[in-house]
Amino acid sequence: MNEKKELSSLVNNELLMVMLELNNISEQHNSESNLNENIINHVLSIPGKQLRPSLTIICSKIWDEDVDDKVIKMATAVELLHIATLVHDDTVDFADTRRGEKTASNIWGPHIAVLVGDFLFATSAEYVCDTGSIRLIKQFASTISDLAKGELKEIENSNNVCLLYTSPSPRDQRGSRLASCA
Repeated sequence: MNEKKELSSLVNNELLMVMLELNNISEQHNSESNLNENIINHVLSIPGKQLRPSLTIICSKIWDEDVDDKVIKMATAVELLHIATLVHDDTVDFADTRRGEKTASNIWGPHIAVLVGDFLFATSAEYVCDTGSIRLIKQFASTISDLAKGELKEIENSNNVCLLYTSPSPRDQRGSRLASCA
């Protein structure tokens, strides 16, 4: 447990900056429709472990002492991508709750939830573009494509009981795809 606290203390300030970015995304929708504002705020305000942005920041610190705006943008992009996949997963799986709160699809229905997930995917891509790294942009786009293909494959194989027990699901492989962007 002590090691977890030590790792957490390495990224606390930077994670606050990521949280501010997520908060800014929610606030940008204040002038738009009430539905859009509420659903974006709902999805982005449910706290998670922040593992992916933490790993992104830690990896950056391993290679460089300074964590600049590009690292914060990438950490934010990785978290947005993760949240987008959760919104889509909850919709596909008909989940009622996530982290003790009602899911977006449970509150607003699957059509709106999918669009919110798409919005978060697109916003995450914009953040990656802000890094200016063609290599990262290409890897991130490939990751999103792999996620979509994996989800389609999971749906395709959902009636094949043998495959369900012998093949890793796209969700099992998601961490390695997201890690490749860090």
